[in-house]
Amino acid sequence: MRTSPKQPQPRRRRDWYPYHAGYTQQFVDEVLATFAADATSVLDPWNGSGTTTAVCFTKGLVTYGIDINPALTVIARARLTPQSVSESLTPIGMEIVRAARRSARPPEPADPLAAWLHATSISALRALQSAIHKVLSEIDDCLGPAALGQQVMSAPLLVAFYYAALFVTTRDLLEPFRTTNPTWLIYPRSSRGRLRPSETRIVSTFMGRIRYFAGRLSVSGDRSHTGRAAFYTTSATSLPFSSGELDAVVTSPPYATRIDYVMNTLPELAILGAAPAEIEALRRCSTGSPVVEGIWDDLALTSSKGRVVLDAIRHHSSKGSASYYYPWMTNYLRGLQRGLSEVSRVVREKGPICVVVQDSYYKEVHIDLQRIVVETLESRGRRLTDRLDYGTKHHMARMNPYARRHLSVRNNVESLLVFQ
Repeated sequence: MRTSPKQPQPRRRRDWYPYHAGYTQQFVDEVLATFAADATSVLDPWNGSGTTTAVCFTKGLVTYGIDINPALTVIARARLTPQSVSESLTPIGMEIVRAARRSARPPEPADPLAAWLHATSISALRALQSAIHKVLSEIDDCLGPAALGQQVMSAPLLVAFYYAALFVTTRDLLEPFRTTNPTWLIYPRSSRGRLRPSETRIVSTFMGRIRYFAGRLSVSGDRSHTGRAAFYTTSATSLPFSSGELDAVVTSPPYATRIDYVMNTLPELAILGAAPAEIEALRRCSTGSPVVEGIWDDLALTSSKGRVVLDAIRHHSSKGSASYYYPWMTNYLRGLQRGLSEVSRVVREKGPICVVVQDSYYKEVHIDLQRIVVETLESRGRRLTDRLDYGTKHHMARMNPYARRHLSVRNNVESLLVFQ
């Protein structure tokens, strides 16, 4: 197979949700057909916006999606909304709008959205959120980040769908706070910099996003040809499965690029009511987070290449190499190792483990993530059986003007690694 995992660059052509990370549905479909044709249960321990679980579900497989970010758990589940209900989604959305207009109320003083929006706009968004539950479920209270992990599987599927529409509505409204880094959202310098989108604009955007998602549903309406999916809001380093319980894994762990995946979902987490302390805690326990949490002993790494990379970064002459970048990379590699070790534990002995990774650079130091992953899984008794490489011209370093001076020595490669 030679289908590239990369998402198309124009947002309008990307799969399902405007989330910068992830691979395409066609790629996952070909991976399953080529390397996991006999699998009946498939796991993605870094599930993100849910491409793996959606494809597996459509193919009639039992599939499990793990992500530590509760907003992504909602988005991944919303993706399973069947095409058979697409024509009813707009009328239900209009019913939600009518219910919201009857129940608008002032927002809470400490509402996370108050960092960017005036109270009248927040009130309109929260009214839509409350109306989703009033129209579609028996839960009066809105989902919050603490309770979401337990409630997301019991709430009706359409609740997740309209949450996804509300998420993107909020992202659209906060677009003026985007920077050249598409993963980052800034705050206004003072309360006078907050936005005041009208209720009419909010409703119009919400309905537009409902139609947008309705046109991108990929799950067949015939339930006899769909599988079973379960989602868990937890870390990949502690998987809730028995040893050898699953047939296969298709996944892409965070790359060694210091992308802050939690900050990338600030609008979604704000809708869920996540307080600053909760967001900070989530950042600290996410694989690849730029927040340094302690310093792991690099001797615990099973990858010799990983230890060589750490040594090169620790002794690099650049400012901050030893004090920040070395402990960050140590944390990243240790977290990645723990996640991959868990993956190896829960997949049966002959089950394929399919991992998409991309190499990167620290200054001129090459971070050969492919080799690090190979050495890590080989130390767990897994054997690399296939490797497919794809050149990539679009990587995060190109956004950083200080990193561009090193681009002449950078030829990034994204790879599919298959283990048994």
